[in-house]
Amino acid sequence: MSRAKLGNSELRFYSESGGVQTTKIKAVPTNNTLTLQGASAGTSCLLSNLTDPVSNQDAATKKFVEDQINAKLQGIRWKEPVVARTTANLAATFASNVITMSSNGALILDGITFTAIGQRVLVANQTTASENGLYTITQVGDAVVRGGNPATPAILGRSADGNTALELQACALFIEKGATYANSAFIQTSDDITLNTSNVVFEQFASFSDLLGGGGIAKVGNTFSIDVDNVGVELSAGKVAVKSGGISHVMLGQNVVEPDNIKANSITKDQLATDCIERDEIKNGEVIEAKLADNAVTETKIKDGEVKEDKLAVGSVTTVKIKDLNVTTGKLGNLSVTSGKIGTGEIKSGNIDTNAVSTGKIDQAVITAREIASDAVTELKILNGSVTTNKIFALNITEAKIAADAVTELKIKDNNISSGKLKSNSVTETKIAAGAITETKLANSSVTTSKIGTLSSLAVNGVITATSFIASGSGTDADGGFALPKSKSLSIDFNTDQTITGNDTFATVGGAVSGAGINFSYDDNITMSLTMGAFRINHSGTNNTNLSANYEISYYDANQNQLGFNDVSGHLSDFELYTPVGVGNQDFELSHFAVLGDGSARIASIRLRIKHDQSGDTVKVTDSVQVTSIAVDDTSGNTTKTYSNGVLS
Repeated sequence: MSRAKLGNSELRFYSESGGVQTTKIKAVPTNNTLTLQGASAGTSCLLSNLTDPVSNQDAATKKFVEDQINAKLQGIRWKEPVVARTTANLAATFASNVITMSSNGALILDGITFTAIGQRVLVANQTTASENGLYTITQVGDAVVRGGNPATPAILGRSADGNTALELQACALFIEKGATYANSAFIQTSDDITLNTSNVVFEQFASFSDLLGGGGIAKVGNTFSIDVDNVGVELSAGKVAVKSGGISHVMLGQNVVEPDNIKANSITKDQLATDCIERDEIKNGEVIEAKLADNAVTETKIKDGEVKEDKLAVGSVTTVKIKDLNVTTGKLGNLSVTSGKIGTGEIKSGNIDTNAVSTGKIDQAVITAREIASDAVTELKILNGSVTTNKIFALNITEAKIAADAVTELKIKDNNISSGKLKSNSVTETKIAAGAITETKLANSSVTTSKIGTLSSLAVNGVITATSFIASGSGTDADGGFALPKSKSLSIDFNTDQTITGNDTFATVGGAVSGAGINFSYDDNITMSLTMGAFRINHSGTNNTNLSANYEISYYDANQNQLGFNDVSGHLSDFELYTPVGVGNQDFELSHFAVLGDGSARIASIRLRIKHDQSGDTVKVTDSVQVTSIAVDDTSGNTTKTYSNGVLS
């Protein structure tokens, strides 16, 4: 066990072996002072396990001292001062009590640049207020690449005395530097903080800049006082107040009292002197309806000529506000009565003087059909030339509204009668004057066989040019009539060849479009046609290519509508194409002839079709194609006979 040795002025403690001194307490009494010394001169010793003091001269423990200080500070936890504080939200990221600036370079706050690790910062302006608190610089940050090292941002970490909720509770600190917050003190005011969750708020509670008195204000020591004259202004109950009756009109400068300086309803009629308000003292626009008492404005209070258009509000003049007979022509200004100022139905025949309405007083478009009474417009009321085409609505003139012989040649404008303006059957033989129809008055294709009846006679002086001419006789072979054939041709020039795929499927020469065929009109009345096509084929390949030519035909239905196309069966022309080895390709001149039509349905269109069966060979339509149809109108020029049992009748 250890040993102890007590001397005159010291107590020494030794190890168990007794050879090594471990602790020495030396008491040095000097001038009523007791100094405790450790194992060697100049060292101190720790006294522990002491009770709190009772009497004024008792030694105090650390806990007793701290409790007394905290009681005096009312729970405030003072922290070491910071260099500067933020003035705005930092452009940075926050994670795990660390703020990393978004841009490289040293941190600059309130005009102060932070240049050393460990410098303290108060962050108090973060948009996310839970990030606020006490921080120290852990990385200074550098905007320049130095010696191969990359540029770096400044990094801040919560300080050791501010990294818990308890440390931040009611903590206070001073700001040392900064253009805005130097020599000021802040305290954290949020209660019951959860770190990184609760808002952390710092409020300023002190500033140590000098305060000086200004004009009319004196400072003596720490006390400010106000100089009053006790004439217009006085101190009343410790407050500066305007003395009763202290401000007179002679004390008010010009334009001193403005509308914003007068409290609403603070001036009453009893506070206004007689004649104190003159016309020149009322601001334009300041007298409004809400400021006038009932019956305040009477006839005797309005100066002659003072009621003008610009002084009347919209809708302020109504019928109940105008005396009977008070509106006369002498009281109406030029153009003062407009259409927008007259209500619907307000002008009646009894309100209009004789000759009061003239053409110069009626605007265009003012009088419409609904504003004219029945039978109000008569011949005597219409000026010569006053009715023009642009003044008559479409459909307003009907047969019942036109008098007999009212329409004459002189009253019809050139080119004004078109087919769309004529009723069916409105033009008859008796309505066409002799010699009235000339070549220049007939449109192209306007005269067709269906529009011309049977001619009992035809006198011709000159040459007749027609696609067909039909005449009929008594029905015998000698005079059974005759017909000129109708012939139509189609030529297609191929600037580029049309390739026919070798899949044994017909393709329309020129494409499946209306322009690729010979087309007949319904009035052509063609039911059968002799059709021949001549075409050039370019072939390459060593296979024997079987090529077929055919026609497709389209008919009209009973409503004169063109039907779809169908291939003609039984009218094929077959060809075998072969190109010798080494030749490459060669052209073939081919043709196809067929009799088309069923003798009853009217033909609308005929198109040439081609197919071949060798996918390895190339077949193209080249150069040009010529298709010609020769047909006869079956309605005339035809003698019909019947064969039965060996007899033709």
